[in-house]
Amino acid sequence: MQNNAKKATKATKATNIAIWIGCVLLTLEFAFAGITKLIGQEEGVQGFRNLGYSDNFRLFIGAAELAGAIGLLVPRLRGWAAAGLGIIMIGALVTHLRLHDTIAHMAPAGVSLVLLVLIAQTSFRRGPT
Repeated sequence: MQNNAKKATKATKATNIAIWIGCVLLTLEFAFAGITKLIGQEEGVQGFRNLGYSDNFRLFIGAAELAGAIGLLVPRLRGWAAAGLGIIMIGALVTHLRLHDTIAHMAPAGVSLVLLVLIAQTSFRRGPT
């Protein structure tokens, strides 16, 4: 019986470490993306405009990405932050599909979405870690 308990504890620790690593990496990704949208980096501004999106929408997405990035580091907010960022990634994928982009352009949003879903699912199931 004690062996099973030790294995479960090791699995839980490994899961917690994996979640934290994923959250830190995604935080860096979304903080960078959000800040560049908020400061009006020319490439991002033109990208949103070329897609027919307003500057206000770009600023909203930038603020949401930055807030979500911070939320990923707060265990009580992690599940909701991951879910919100996941919605943004679904929107990004829909935009890429609408443009008939290559898989290479869609891959980062797709990988981020998968990680966010796993983090949200784990967070809602287990509670804050």
